[in-house]
Amino acid sequence: MFLITLSIAVFNTAVQGQPLYDEMSDPCKEKRNTYEMYKEHVLSLQLVINKLQEKYCNVTACPDDWISFENNCYLFSETKTTFEAAKDICNKARAYILEDLSPWEMLLTKAKGFTHMWIGATDIRQEGVYVYESTGSRVTNGDWFKGQPGGGRDENCVVASKDNNWQWHDFPCNDRFHYVCKKTIASARKLLHLHGN
Repeated sequence: MFLITLSIAVFNTAVQGQPLYDEMSDPCKEKRNTYEMYKEHVLSLQLVINKLQEKYCNVTACPDDWISFENNCYLFSETKTTFEAAKDICNKARAYILEDLSPWEMLLTKAKGFTHMWIGATDIRQEGVYVYESTGSRVTNGDWFKGQPGGGRDENCVVASKDNNWQWHDFPCNDRFHYVCKKTIASARKLLHLHGN
């Protein structure tokens, strides 16, 4: 009976000229939603564990307002700003703008509610040659969205967009987006030690 019903649905869809996918619900959607929910719960638990370790075990040395995760410290911006301003804020904290998003960093970013964020790469120095700001090394494996980069001389800074699964787009550097500063826990400890904390 199911096969007959499915065949009729396929026939009706074909006759009406509409894609079959629109007529039927996505059988994997519920599983994907459940998977995403569990990933977010795991992330939340990991962040709670990190905070408890910081408070009671003195296992990390991230500055106040920074989040520790997997041997790194992260500062999530509260406001949107230009690329240069974001770079200056991160550099003053002896950090750099997040450059490549690992799956966990994507979740951290999603948990903060960002929809767009600066990536620490530009082609300001030479059009079409994107380099990471922290090291000056050339971007060879950028996660570009289809057709990107495409802005020419008017769009020299890189933004990751939630709408496109955090793939990269080039944008004008004077636009305003959120950003994430990143540094290793080792460098944070060294900095705190130098300041006598």
